[in-house]
Amino acid sequence: EGFQHVRDAACYVCWAFARAYAPDVLEPFVARIATALIQVAVFDREINCRRAAAAAVQEHVGRQGTFPNGIDVVTVADYWTLS
Repeated sequence: EGFQHVRDAACYVCWAFARAYAPDVLEPFVARIATALIQVAVFDREINCRRAAAAAVQEHVGRQGTFPNGIDVVTVADYWTLS
């Protein structure tokens, strides 16, 4: 039980990656990052973790433009619908 602070921090790191790195640098990791963030956004039991993951997804979609089906995912799994 617990560890929500670790999951929340991991989402923040993924959010920071979107701001810090060029799309070509992150391209080899996009599928794994997207899958992990979407899983947390949808299934995590802690609302702050779901919202942190959703924010990271939105940042990647907006800045990187490389997340698969990015706009569709952001539309369905936004910050408010995950509460």
